[in-house]
Amino acid sequence: MCSFPLFPLYRGDRCSYTIVTPPMFRVYAVAMGDSKPYATIANDSATMLRMITAAQMCFYTLLYSVKLSLLTLYRKLLEGLPAVYKRVWWGIIGFCILAWIGSAVSSLTTCNDLKAKFSRGKCMDTPNEAQRVIFSLYFAYGLDVVTDIAVMLLPLRLVWNLRLKLGQKVGIVALFASGLICIVFATIRVVELGVSDGKAATPQPKWLILWTVLETSAAIMIGCAPTFAVFLRTQMSTKKSTDLPSGDNLKMKSNISTPARGARASHPYWEVEHSSQEELAKDTGHVATGTLQ
Repeated sequence: MCSFPLFPLYRGDRCSYTIVTPPMFRVYAVAMGDSKPYATIANDSATMLRMITAAQMCFYTLLYSVKLSLLTLYRKLLEGLPAVYKRVWWGIIGFCILAWIGSAVSSLTTCNDLKAKFSRGKCMDTPNEAQRVIFSLYFAYGLDVVTDIAVMLLPLRLVWNLRLKLGQKVGIVALFASGLICIVFATIRVVELGVSDGKAATPQPKWLILWTVLETSAAIMIGCAPTFAVFLRTQMSTKKSTDLPSGDNLKMKSNISTPARGARASHPYWEVEHSSQEELAKDTGHVATGTLQ
């Protein structure tokens, strides 16, 4: 499943930024006039740009892995529905993959000479390069927001047409619409990095590190939210079962007839015995196909 690489990508992103921090501050000290140029400044600049580029690749891959993970969950909801829903689903999958490739390419092509960038730390020496850095920031942001909206809107109509109580519908819609949190973090990130004194500006690496870590953390929480909801429900049900009284009450419970199988569908999203997104979506898919208006 697409959520499996999230932790390795997150660790790779953090490790890259951890490695880049010492040389970055040495280079910035020279740039700000707080320190004199030293013999290995070119090597430090090259290390800084290599690690930041690697971190950006992990960042983009992590964001789109979360989107694909959620789309994999939604795929189960489309079983038995008209073919148009599956075509839309495949269209969003393809758009997310193209957006990921476009974001990565725009980041890799910000400098005129990649060899000079990675070997001598030479980049953003010309206005053209600086403009490409700004373009890459806003281009990747735009693709991120559009794909987030597409991923959120796909299941909302399906869920709203289910025969559930209003409170259940609102809760499920809120779970699927939690991608708004990612949009908020992405917007704050691009404003903090790409705007200075009301004008577009090149992002500073130290702030790029901070806001990238914050956005990736939010994205992972959103991607894990469906599984966490089932886990929380399971723990609550287990606690209730341990609190049941014994004796006559248990005997009385044994005399009550077991509810029909269809009655279990009143809470299809929170089945206790399932603890994975695939099983959760499998159950909800049957409900969607049977009750969609």
